[in-house]
Amino acid sequence: HRLVPTARVGIVAYRDREDEFVTKWTDLSFHTSKLQAFLASLTASGGGDFEEAVLDALDAAVNDLAWRRKSKRVIVLVGGSPPHAWDEDEIHQLAERFRGDRGQINTIDVTKELHYRHDLGMWRAIHGSKTYEPSPLPEHYLETAASLREIARRGGGEMVQLGENRQLVREILELTFGARWKKEMKQYLEELS
Repeated sequence: HRLVPTARVGIVAYRDREDEFVTKWTDLSFHTSKLQAFLASLTASGGGDFEEAVLDALDAAVNDLAWRRKSKRVIVLVGGSPPHAWDEDEIHQLAERFRGDRGQINTIDVTKELHYRHDLGMWRAIHGSKTYEPSPLPEHYLETAASLREIARRGGGEMVQLGENRQLVREILELTFGARWKKEMKQYLEELS
C-alpha cells in the first residue's frame, strides 16, 4: 500500500473437489487486517490424489472477485500440485481470456520447498545427524513446475520458484507491478534485505 495506495488485494484459497471445501475467498480489499484474518482461518488438510482444483481457484479469482472495470488485474497463483489433466485446456483458455481482458496471471512454484522439507525429514529419519545429501526433484514436481509455467505463459505472466521469504516478497512485487517498477521499488526492496 505504500507503493500503490489504490491497490486492492484478495485471496482465493483452494483444495480439491471432494475436500472440505474447493475454494474459499476474501474479496479484493484495501484492508490488510481482513486478509490476515482470512489467512489465519485456513488450515492445510485434505488431499488424496496429487492434483488440485486449480481450475476452480482460477475461475473464482477471475469471475467471483469484485474487479474494477478498468483496473490492472493481476493474479498470483501459488501451487505445489498440478491441476487435473482434464482441466488443463479449460485453464489455458481461462488464462488467455483473462489476459485479453487486461489481466495477467503469474505463478509461484513451491515444489522445490515441498521436496526439500520432505526429503530432509526422510533423511533425518533414516540417517540421523549425518550430513544431508539432497535427492533430485521427483518427476511429478517437474511436471507441476511445467504446468505452472504454461499457465503463467498463457496468462501473460511469469513463473517464479519459491525461495526464502524476502525473495518471495520481491518476486511477488515484481510479478504484480512489472520489472519496470524495480527502480521505483528500489527503496522498499532495500528495506526487505
